[in-house]
Amino acid sequence: GEQYGYHDDEVLLTGLARYDLLEDEAEKLIVIAPTWRKALAGEVDRDNGSRFYSDLIKGSEYYRFYNSLINDDRLISTMKKNGYRGEFYLHPSFIRNISDFNGNDTVKVCSDADYNQIFRKASVLVTDYSSVNIDFAYLGKPVVYSQYDREEYFEGAQWRKGYFDYERDGFGPICETLESTVDELIRLIENQCVNDDKYIKRTESFFKYRDKDNCARIAKAIFK
Repeated sequence: GEQYGYHDDEVLLTGLARYDLLEDEAEKLIVIAPTWRKALAGEVDRDNGSRFYSDLIKGSEYYRFYNSLINDDRLISTMKKNGYRGEFYLHPSFIRNISDFNGNDTVKVCSDADYNQIFRKASVLVTDYSSVNIDFAYLGKPVVYSQYDREEYFEGAQWRKGYFDYERDGFGPICETLESTVDELIRLIENQCVNDDKYIKRTESFFKYRDKDNCARIAKAIFK
């Protein structure tokens, strides 16, 4: 429609092919996977397209927030008490800064992200503005948005608001502070990570199809 200028006879609603591979085999695993920040990123390594180590990250609010989150005493205590573990994944643009972040015996800082396995195994996803929240929500599992810098992020050049509004359309609560993020995670853990009805309904209304037939619909459309 008006948003992109395409019409029903030009774009078919089939569902995404990769979603046919998604399975829910949730373990007691909390995954934290924020996206990057353009203003903090290192220069591009022209040899392989990755980015060099950034001297800006360790002194940033981004670093302080996420390093504090993965080492929060209240969160770690609750996770241990309930048998949970955690994994923290940096965005590939920040991966050379992985050594800046301090993991512990409960939350591991991970270098390689197999997203299908993350979606499969995690009980809860903590992210900020990353599109991985949509893939994860497809499985009906809880998402927590840690948007401590949302005003700055939305006003910057990295991201423009589109049709998706986090307050109206998001698949989980928006937490703007470290304390509220920890509070929400503790609440979920103590409730066996059962998703709220409010967000289950949003997921059901957002996705046209949540079956294993997306590839079949695509193939049928191509053959036709």
